[in-house]
Amino acid sequence: MTWHRIRTVCRRLTVELAVVVLLAGLPVDVPRGTSAGSAWSFLLRHPSLLAHAVLGAVILLEALAFAVCAVRPGRDRGAGVPAPAAAPAAAPAAAPAAAPAAVLAAVLALLGAGCVAVSVASGVQYVGGGQRESSLTWMTAGWLGALTGYVVGWVVGHRAEHRSQTVQAR
Repeated sequence: MTWHRIRTVCRRLTVELAVVVLLAGLPVDVPRGTSAGSAWSFLLRHPSLLAHAVLGAVILLEALAFAVCAVRPGRDRGAGVPAPAAAPAAAPAAAPAAAPAAVLAAVLALLGAGCVAVSVASGVQYVGGGQRESSLTWMTAGWLGALTGYVVGWVVGHRAEHRSQTVQAR
């Protein structure tokens, strides 16, 4: 996986995580202590909460896709594009630069997907399980973990890509 791809995916997920928390922060009085059915019915009737839940599910799917692409062996360009069959003579010199990108992508993708999964599962538990505070705590912790990981990927990917462009320009 290239630095550009890591930076792009991490930037998109960071922005989406920012939007999902903005949607959660809109003033809506969620009824507490209600049955699961009435809680889900309430969520479906409120556009900001529904958008929050749908965007959370979309982020989970994107995080899982990023994780699969990052840990998939034999793929270095992402999006299902296979690596070239025969490498040119200069490729071994460039191979060490690709290894840190692949390792970082795998670590960030797995960390981010796990944290997003914790957040989504906690959100489902919050709505269906009586609106307990512990669910909100776990949802927030998952969101913070995912956001931190994806911001790191965005910044490190940007710096590494900028560094490689500077070296190529010389």
